Order: sequence, then structure tokens, then C-alpha cells
Amino acid sequence: MKPLEFNRDIEDFTQLKNLFLKVKKKYNLSTPELIIKIEEKELLVPIEIFHKLSSLEAIVKYLKENLNLSVKEIASKLNRNEKTIYQAYSSSNKKLPEKFKELESKFYVPISILTERKLGVLEAITKFLHESSKLTFSEISRLLQRDPRTIWTVYSRARRKI
Repeated sequence: MKPLEFNRDIEDFTQLKNLFLKVKKKYNLSTPELIIKIEEKELLVPIEIFHKLSSLEAIVKYLKENLNLSVKEIASKLNRNEKTIYQAYSSSNKKLPEKFKELESKFYVPISILTERKLGVLEAITKFLHESSKLTFSEISRLLQRDPRTIWTVYSRARRKI
């Protein structure tokens, strides 16, 4: 790799950031939506949605309402039955009728981790956050608004399954 030309590189990153913000605003996209559009491969879910709802309900609600995916598309991407997705969405609306607010998040969960059906949704999320993001169980418990003992138990169960 070539040595960095500090001033020029800073200018490049500033221009990129400005373009990123301009496109987000012009097309009314959240950061994960824009990243998806750029990469055209991975759907990301912000960690802040995992409160008040079960993990599957939160993910389905976010994908349906914030990313405008159909029940069929969500079922396909999560490797789940359409009836399961519809039920999760219906249940999520009873518990939390309003749409998730667009938040900039420090942590995102790729939905591809949920296609492996050996693990439950919370198990997959906990395993991902602990192993890939290097978060402690107490940090994960705060982010997911769950008891730390629950997170430890879920992670232990996930490790045994894999």
C-alpha cells in the first residue's frame, strides 16, 4: 500500500462523507439502507430495535416497515415460513403499533446470521455480538435490554448447539 498523503486523503474522505449524507437525504435513506444499496448484498438491522418485542418480531417489523420489504421477501431472506413472518409482524404491531424511529446505531446485526436454523434468533444475535463484535455479556444485555444471566445462558446454549 502506498504511503498516505494526509491532506489529500482527508479531503477525499470528507468528500465521500458529504456525498454519502447528500444521497441519504435526497433519497430519504437510513445508513443501513444506503449501505445495502451500495453493496447490494447484506441487510443490516440496528441493535436498538431489540426492546419491547421478541427478537424475531423486532426484525420482521423493522424489515417490513423501515426497509419496505414484503412478507414474502422477509420469509425468503430469513429462511422462514411466510405464515411465521406474518404472525410475527401481526404480533409486533399489537405490542408496538408505531414504526421504529430511524437511528444511527453503533452496532448492526446482519440478517444473514438468522438463516442458519440451528440457532434461535436471540441465540444467533448474542453469538454474533459476542464473537464478531467482541462485546461482553453485560454489554450485550444492556444493548438488547435483557438480563445478563439470560444472555450468558443463551450464548452457552448456542455454543452447545454449534
